[in-house]
Formats: sequence, C-alpha cells, structure tokens
Amino acid sequence: MTLEIYLDVCIVVLTLSIVAAAVRVLLGPTLPDRVVAADAVATHVIALSVLVAMKLESVTLFDIALALAILSFLTAVVVGKYLEKGHVIDDIVHR
Repeated sequence: MTLEIYLDVCIVVLTLSIVAAAVRVLLGPTLPDRVVAADAVATHVIALSVLVAMKLESVTLFDIALALAILSFLTAVVVGKYLEKGHVIDDIVHR
C-alpha cells in the first residue's frame, strides 16, 4: 500500500478515536475522567492535524498543530492546579 492509503486509514482511525473520547467527555462519571478525556481529544486532534498536513503537504497545519500542543499543555496544567487547590492563581497575601 502507498503512503496515501496509510494516511487515509490513520485519519479515519483517529477520527473515530476522537468521537469515542468526546463521548467520554460528555458522559464521564467524574470531573477528572472528563479532563483526561478532553486531553486525549486534544492530543488526537493534534495528531490528526499533522496527518492532514502530511496529506495536503501544508506547512501551515504543522504550525497550527504546534500551537494546539502548547495550548493543550497549558490547559492541562491549569486544570490540574484548579482540581488540586481549588483556584488557579495564588494570592500573594496567602503565601
């Protein structure tokens, strides 16, 4: 099989994986389950954008994937801190 067929198969599999993880985001029993599922959706969307960039031979989509990866990381850090402490920004008075 050629690279085009492999890319098509991977794009379909990742799309199905995004749908499955999105269902977990909507139906997750607890908030941490939903956060992990949302992080999985973000990771799969990044991978999907890279595969589409390879298929379309587009450099711009690689830049978008990099920006999404940075945003996903920052979101995971902020949500993790919120779940642990109940707030995101530490107040100077409470130090």
